[in-house]
Amino acid sequence: MSTVSSQLNGHEPGLPNLGGDNEARQRQSTAKSLEDQISSVGSKGPPRSEWRHTVWKDMLAFFTLGIIIALPTMVVTSAANSMFSGITGLWGICMSVAAAITTFTTPLFIHHVPYNARVLVCFVASVLSFVACVLGSDVVGPSIGAVLAGFVYAFGTSLYLTVAAFYDQRTVIGFSTGSGFSAVLGPALYIGFMQAFEDKWRHAILVFLPLAFVQPCVWWIMQSSQSCITAEQTRQAARIREAERFANQPAATSSAAILSANSSIHETNGKQGFGPGRTRIGLFWKTIVPQYVVPLLTCTCGAMFVLSGLAPTFQDLNSFLDAPSGALNYQLDFFMYGAAQFLLAGLAIFRAFPIIWFWALAQVFVVAIGITQLFYPFLTYYGVWLIFMFATGGVVGGGVTNTNYKVADDFRKRGEEDDVRAFAMSYGGLGNFAGDVLGGGLAILVQKLAEAHLAARTRGGL
Repeated sequence: MSTVSSQLNGHEPGLPNLGGDNEARQRQSTAKSLEDQISSVGSKGPPRSEWRHTVWKDMLAFFTLGIIIALPTMVVTSAANSMFSGITGLWGICMSVAAAITTFTTPLFIHHVPYNARVLVCFVASVLSFVACVLGSDVVGPSIGAVLAGFVYAFGTSLYLTVAAFYDQRTVIGFSTGSGFSAVLGPALYIGFMQAFEDKWRHAILVFLPLAFVQPCVWWIMQSSQSCITAEQTRQAARIREAERFANQPAATSSAAILSANSSIHETNGKQGFGPGRTRIGLFWKTIVPQYVVPLLTCTCGAMFVLSGLAPTFQDLNSFLDAPSGALNYQLDFFMYGAAQFLLAGLAIFRAFPIIWFWALAQVFVVAIGITQLFYPFLTYYGVWLIFMFATGGVVGGGVTNTNYKVADDFRKRGEEDDVRAFAMSYGGLGNFAGDVLGGGLAILVQKLAEAHLAARTRGGL
């Protein structure tokens, strides 16, 4: 038990010199020892009568983590019209570029970093994101805050989706639903705080700071410790096995005994891990990008275009009757968007719909309606526009949650090794964040073009 404890605190067995029969046997012995510990921990799971309670407890933990890691982005989004007046889409670019870069690069090296260290990095960045947003009198501070918020969302999503590979599959839905609920909770709290502080957005943002401390509490107290131990031990065993595979290529050794032993580690129960014949980069480009990233990118790009481009543009053009004036207009748009995102994500708990191209094409249809409204207005009342924003958020909520579920389900059905499943799941959010980058750029473009070429309409307001 002391060995497990030291491993969770970041101490890892050193990787021995890669050469010779003795070293190969030592590596195999170390990996086998870790795998035995993983098996013994797994065999001590809860009795069947307690299984349902444990699953729901873990789902609640992941639901809470989903809220906390997404909250900085939702607060920045709610305040975007105040922080980036006239260039609302800038928050999307700052946040999404940071998120996309983080999501793309993190899984390539993060398996070298213990899980506890990752949680601390995510927690510190969360605190700094709220603080940075309120610094300075121009867009520099808010831009840094938006970048940090994007990093937290991407890094946290990668982290906890990776960990979810060692829990019941439904924890993925719990996490995605929590992220969706933050899109309701964040704007609702922000609107309330803005009213309490008389529209002083810096004061409203700082009130969210204590919520960042919930993340480490959930990680170390609320989650199932056995699954966390298994995740850390699997990470260490996978590193040793991967080093073994690269070291024992035919050109690197002439020992038939090593090759035979290495073959048993290569393919356990028909599963192939990472090695010379299967790299992380290869799996990413050949499988993850075309099957999961592209459709989700299409879905989230459209949603960001509507939220950050069309919504503030229609506000500036005074396009709808009975629309509230000022920042409340955009805040209500985002609230309806977030409410639908949460509801559609939550429905996946009861009935998943992992046909992910359906969600992408549905969002394309929604965007087409929004562009038509821009040039040939046919929606008259603000209440109807809120229904449109609800549809936009609902489609992206369903798309993100069902994509994450499909990644987990596909790799589990294939019988992939734990480290391969964890790697694939860590990329579940890449299409989300890459779509935000592209959609944010298009949003700024449409806002500027509309400002230059479309005249404001005379409508009634509240």
